Amino acid sequence: QYVEATRRGEEKFARAPKALSAKYNKRNKRLIIELKNGVVFMIPTDLIQGLRGASADDIAKVELWLEGMYLHWEKLDVDFEVSSLINGVFGTPKWMAELNSNTENKPRKRVA
Repeated sequence: QYVEATRRGEEKFARAPKALSAKYNKRNKRLIIELKNGVVFMIPTDLIQGLRGASADDIAKVELWLEGMYLHWEKLDVDFEVSSLINGVFGTPKWMAELNSNTENKPRKRVA
């Protein structure tokens, strides 16, 4: 079992998207994640569980862990797998349900 679990873990690590950098843009309140393959994601920090309501200085202290596979905020005690954020998972199932119910009732901006 140990050998198989180790093999699966190594495969997951090899395939997982990894961040080259993660920065907080205080002006537009977005977390900007640049992946090692050059793709860039921007996520409003109010969507991310544990970051909503945190100070800009605390959010800006994001660290890359495990070769960029995880983002970590020491003072906020928050960790996220980069692949989860890319897939739109910004918190626990309860957090996501509340987040989805709040956004479903808001009018959408029309993009030309």
